[in-house]
Amino acid sequence: MPHHLFLIHGMGTNQAGWEKPFVETLEKHYGSYKNLAKVPFKDRFTIAPVTYDDTLRGIVEQWQAGANAVAKDASPAVVQDLTAWLRRAGDTDGNFGWTHASDVLLYRVFTDVRDALKVHVAKQIAGVVRDLKAGEPWSVIGYSLGTAVGHDALHALWTDRLPDGSKTGFNFDQARALVVAQIANVSRVLQSDVPVYQSTVKPGVARDQCGCSYFLTARHVLDPFTTPAPFSPVAWPTPTAEAEGIYRSARPEHIHDWNIHAFEHYLVNPDVHIPLFRMLMDDQDHLFITDADEQAARAAFKVFGDLPEEEALKIKSWLESRVPAMSAGWQVLPDIWDWFELGEHHFA
Repeated sequence: MPHHLFLIHGMGTNQAGWEKPFVETLEKHYGSYKNLAKVPFKDRFTIAPVTYDDTLRGIVEQWQAGANAVAKDASPAVVQDLTAWLRRAGDTDGNFGWTHASDVLLYRVFTDVRDALKVHVAKQIAGVVRDLKAGEPWSVIGYSLGTAVGHDALHALWTDRLPDGSKTGFNFDQARALVVAQIANVSRVLQSDVPVYQSTVKPGVARDQCGCSYFLTARHVLDPFTTPAPFSPVAWPTPTAEAEGIYRSARPEHIHDWNIHAFEHYLVNPDVHIPLFRMLMDDQDHLFITDADEQAARAAFKVFGDLPEEEALKIKSWLESRVPAMSAGWQVLPDIWDWFELGEHHFA
């Protein structure tokens, strides 16, 4: 039976077809393991892209003519920055502030934006899950901002409380996900209504109000977006979750490109894609990716990839000088966006 795999995009403008490079990346690594590749990726998984960028852009367009109307939920300093951006909101071509930075800040600061995106994403997922046949599995892979939006939407679904007042009809016995994977996880620094450690988006059994069977989180040690208020729980959701194989936290350190935040950069590392595929296959016995396969993949993996060592070390030094403190909050994100934009010009 098909495994329905929801992909939730990150920050930035995401037009029709945005999921194609994500799927190509998954297919590439899936196909590198012979036991997995016996059944083609497309035969095993049905991809369901989940988009919220369209709703976010619609909100921005409505705000364009009245920038000061956004002030009620934010501090004066934040409002000043946002209203300056809003005057240029229609120009998304080459406007980094509106194609990347503002997405995250708007989601964290404004309740109306957050609620609209949660409802939009939740209804996309619910519309598919309600039509599944008994026993058909489904999983969610969130990336970057999509980890926060996906977390909040899933929690709303599993508690049957969407912000617009509509009922979801979900319950823990009939609408549980097999896997929730959070790549470049920023769900904690952007948490608002529900603390991520206490929500229903956690691995376990239905009676413990756990919405999924497996949970994977990944954050690169030098990824500045995932460093402030990192998703780094201790003994979560139970002291034995990691030993049981239902929770895995990947902390890759490789540098194959300056943009270590990229989905493709995360997935190339065996520390990320091996536990992901094992979870998606419900493969606790390691039949699809054997222990020997894992050892071979790790042995062949190069920390610097095809980069010359001198260039890789320069990137590493540049990244290390820009990693924010883990004690920082979402307010530091504008500084990180400045860094990201600088990196595009410096290393491109």
